[in-house]
Amino acid sequence: MKTILTAFLSLLLINAIKAQTVRCGSELNLPLIQQTNPMRYQRIMELEEHTRRYVTTINNSTQNSRLVNPNSIIVIPVVVHVLHRGEAIGTGRNISLAQIQSQINILNEDFRRLNADRINTPIAFQTVAGDANLEFRLACVDPTGNITNGVTRTLAGIERFTFVSGNNGTDEVATRIKFTDRGGRDAWPTDRYLNIWVCDLTGGTLGYAQFPDEYTTKPTTDGIVCHSYAFGNQGLVNQQQNNPFWLNGSNPFNLGRTATHEIGHWLNLRHIWGDANCGNDFVDDTPTQQRPTANGGCPTFPSISCNNNPNGNMFMNYMDYSDDACMNICTQGQSQRMRAVFAQGGPRAHFINNYFRISNTVNPICGTEATLTVSNPSCLPVTWSIVSGQASIINGQGTNTVSILRTGTGTATIRATAGGYVDEIQVTLGEPLPVTQLNVFQQICGSGVQWWLDPNVWQPNTIYNWTFTNVQSGMLITSGTTAGSSMYAWLYGDANSSWNITVTPQNNCGTGTTYSTVWGNPCPDGNCCQIARISASPNPAKDEMIVTIDNSKQLETKARNTSIQLELIDVSSGQAVKRWKLPANQQQYRLNVADIKKGQYVLSIINGKHREGKHIVIEK
Repeated sequence: MKTILTAFLSLLLINAIKAQTVRCGSELNLPLIQQTNPMRYQRIMELEEHTRRYVTTINNSTQNSRLVNPNSIIVIPVVVHVLHRGEAIGTGRNISLAQIQSQINILNEDFRRLNADRINTPIAFQTVAGDANLEFRLACVDPTGNITNGVTRTLAGIERFTFVSGNNGTDEVATRIKFTDRGGRDAWPTDRYLNIWVCDLTGGTLGYAQFPDEYTTKPTTDGIVCHSYAFGNQGLVNQQQNNPFWLNGSNPFNLGRTATHEIGHWLNLRHIWGDANCGNDFVDDTPTQQRPTANGGCPTFPSISCNNNPNGNMFMNYMDYSDDACMNICTQGQSQRMRAVFAQGGPRAHFINNYFRISNTVNPICGTEATLTVSNPSCLPVTWSIVSGQASIINGQGTNTVSILRTGTGTATIRATAGGYVDEIQVTLGEPLPVTQLNVFQQICGSGVQWWLDPNVWQPNTIYNWTFTNVQSGMLITSGTTAGSSMYAWLYGDANSSWNITVTPQNNCGTGTTYSTVWGNPCPDGNCCQIARISASPNPAKDEMIVTIDNSKQLETKARNTSIQLELIDVSSGQAVKRWKLPANQQQYRLNVADIKKGQYVLSIINGKHREGKHIVIEK
């Protein structure tokens, strides 16, 4: 009799705890959101339209072009943030890696329709069962590029976390889980990783998720949260002592379906009853059904509501509130809906765009060898191939980094594939281009000189970078562009200033060449210094300055030009910010600089091929 009474009391306690349990903290109350948050309501409706277009045109361009085909397996890199209170790994809240991996295995079974209990799906619903072609993998590379097992462990700043509902969503700041400075743990970049936080939640809440429409407004908190006592299906025995869900070995949430349910929300699935009594979950092949009156349990098929005869509720759907042992199906419509978020224009398209992309840092291949690397945070085996061009793969096949051997010139297209992903890159193949000589194009007295590349060295369609270092005195500014068969730069400096000049072809094969020069006397023959000099007062100036040109007649005669141009060039950018075209027969000019921002400039006078510069300062 005592044994029977104990069993009866235990059963009552189990039912009481289950009644207090909140299976999921995530809902989309559309009428309330429309009334209180119209901007979010608009985003939700835009996502619904995007989903509708994807579902109705699934085999055309609405797919993400970086997938091999519309139904390619989409790999989702996962990081699990374990929040504990100092327990040894594998006990209490500091769950073991085996328990974490068991949850990853469950996700892959559930979302691929590989779960062993799929045989329990009623025959009436088996025809709509779906395979979402989603694969979850613990990340093998962290955001900084270091090797990882995809798990972080953090000593929580508080004993237990409490789920706090906010305005049409979760009040993440008050809940605290996703912020290191509030006792939780900051997310890894949510455009590359699915962040899962596993912790101790009060109030019986098993988990919650952030819907994809919220990504643009709350990117740093994107992901899902799960109770540590309802995560995975291994290692749970070590948690029974403090686990309110285990009583006499009974636990209705011990098969990892909490994470399956929450990730469904993260992928834009709603509760199957549409978060309203006989509501709409926007999926055609799920029945309309009544909002559950209690959490948990496993109804008997058929369970009729909302006139959904003869098959009744799909209570075994992962987006219902049934016990873990009763869940076993997601539908084809739900599978398409989840994949829609990864299509181009979808809120999770960045997972494909950022997941598998060849870096473009090696372009071109100028020597004989170069390496290419692909972003691959789940470490899928990579197949590299040369699509076209005179190049070959010499090592690194199957890894993230490959070495390419240049066997000719021109261009080569290199492809990387892994699972259902593909990316290509086109690189230039070329011989190193020497830059061997600089010639002085025109020496100008005072503070300016123009340099150019020897036309025998200059290459068409090549941009050259000019770098000036080790300036000892005076101001220095450069400007240059491809003109005719030369690339030129202007240098301005005071007497006896010196610098090193480095010229390197950009985006083409070439070696940088450095030249050292001392300004000294730019007119060794003493003749060219007879042309005009420029001065400006006041200097620094605020609103106006008077520019004086000495020997303007000499300038006019030498240039054979009746007009001159003045340019004000910003030292920081090398760009002209203002120009004046003036008659050449004056000695003084009044210039308005009131609209020029504070900074350092070169005032340059140009007449034909002659140029003179003066360093000035604008103050406000």
